Amino acid sequence: MMNQTAKTSPCPSASAPDTSDKSYSHSPRSGFAPLLLKRKEAAALLGVSQMHISNLVDCGQLRAINLATPGKRYRSLRIPLSELKRFLSDRLGEL
Repeated sequence: MMNQTAKTSPCPSASAPDTSDKSYSHSPRSGFAPLLLKRKEAAALLGVSQMHISNLVDCGQLRAINLATPGKRYRSLRIPLSELKRFLSDRLGEL
């Protein structure tokens, strides 16, 4: 007879979201807009290259969040959707 024990989360206060519901996914077809965008997603929305997004972040024109662990070699940038909207409204105001 096998002992069936429930697996517990290493973080007792954190509960994992229910991913059995397909509406949880943020795929382009789900209709759910993510709050944080990858460089590739932000570049596609603006119609520019990923390198251009990186350059905008590096020169401070576009704010991003680095989700990489401190000390890692590569950045894991995410651009908040609100920041992308702010950037666009600033650019449109210059016209």
